[in-house]
Amino acid sequence: FPSHDTIGIWIGADGENYLTGYEALNREGVFSKVEILNYWPAGYPLVILLMSLLGKSWALTTLALFQSAIFSLSVYLFTTQLAQTRLKKFSYLVFALIILNPTLTLSSIAIGYESLTASGFLIVVAVILRDLIDKNEKKFLKYLIVNSIVLGLLAFMQPRLIIAGVLIMISWILVRK
Repeated sequence: FPSHDTIGIWIGADGENYLTGYEALNREGVFSKVEILNYWPAGYPLVILLMSLLGKSWALTTLALFQSAIFSLSVYLFTTQLAQTRLKKFSYLVFALIILNPTLTLSSIAIGYESLTASGFLIVVAVILRDLIDKNEKKFLKYLIVNSIVLGLLAFMQPRLIIAGVLIMISWILVRK
């Protein structure tokens, strides 16, 4: 990408579009009138913009580190909850298969919302598992709020994920009842 230094991160499939959106937001603010923001989701460029608050020259490196940390944390949370189910003996294998999966792991150092959404869905499933293990009515509201926030952030980055989020929440509530 000629106008932006991408040291510290790879350009994903739609990376140029996200960088163009980020640069427009960086120049003109959140009310930018750049055409790409009319038809391309602005959520992920806004995430890049938030990372640039820590330093514009390190924005993409910070983004790669952030995505990698979130991915690692989400895999840990998911497998920790999985270890408390009947699938306990497979939890370490699942952890190894997810964390060593080149597609998932390497997407965390690429410009693209895919890594953050995969991480978000792992966190949502971990919270659902925690709720189904606890069966505590008092904690359900807390779990519901956490999952709603995570799924809201995912839909913020990619609006088409609203459908998946609604289906997950409905399925969770039906299984719970």
